[in-house]
Amino acid sequence: KEKWFDTQYKKEYLPEELIEKCETCELIPELHLHSPNEFIPTDFHLLSSEKTLLRPELPTKIKVTYEIQV
Repeated sequence: KEKWFDTQYKKEYLPEELIEKCETCELIPELHLHSPNEFIPTDFHLLSSEKTLLRPELPTKIKVTYEIQV
């Protein structure tokens, strides 16, 4: 048993035949890594202009009625 979760396990040696088979196996074209995902960002720098550094733009109201202000 391992000490953290009391999971039982045992060590076994792999047969030489299996080791040789694994070392001489052929590649399977269907098993491959996917191409990189172009939608995952890599540049995490924040973009800002001098104008927003000095004073950020305040929100503007786009609709004002008796019931609401948006």
